Amino acid sequence: MHAIGAIWPGDTTFAPVTLVGTHSVTVIPTTTSLFSSSNPSNAGSQITLTATVSSTGGTPAGSITFSDGGSFFAGVPLSAGVAQYTTSTLAVGTHPITASYAANGNFAASNASLSQVVNGTPSAAAISAAPNPAYVAQNVTISGSVTSASGTPSGTLAFYDGTTLLGTVALSVRGKASLLTAFTSAGTHNLTLLRSGRHLQCVRSIRG
Repeated sequence: MHAIGAIWPGDTTFAPVTLVGTHSVTVIPTTTSLFSSSNPSNAGSQITLTATVSSTGGTPAGSITFSDGGSFFAGVPLSAGVAQYTTSTLAVGTHPITASYAANGNFAASNASLSQVVNGTPSAAAISAAPNPAYVAQNVTISGSVTSASGTPSGTLAFYDGTTLLGTVALSVRGKASLLTAFTSAGTHNLTLLRSGRHLQCVRSIRG
């Protein structure tokens, strides 16, 4: 707020006059937009967050603060009104990402947000049983493997006969696990794999 005054000193005909007024000058409004290069993305994959600050009164300077659910993870200077941050460390889940522009010089603060969805890395599984068919009470080796284009999955494999858990085995460095078991009833047994609690595939039946 600026106080503005005008004074008329008067002359031989008119008396002096003093005028006082106010004039408001505000900072220039800005608009921030936020864009993700891949949304949804997969765990471990690289994404680039791009924040753009625009204004009708010129190109804002300063920096952008990127945060995830209120937790700061990057401060990036603006270049021609744009700031970018690249990461591959976001965990599986939904992330409320915010890009905040602090007031700078003649430019007002603004912010933008988006929900970044990070999915688990896609994987494929295979399961086999030997011998198949087998006799009741005969030892059967059930083998499972998990593969992914993003590397070798880790964790555990849980082997199920229908809804009955047969056993849980840690995955090897090659993404494989096997279980020795025997079936106590004749018939067709539908075998299912679960990796660390996530359903993968049901691909084999064994006949008792």
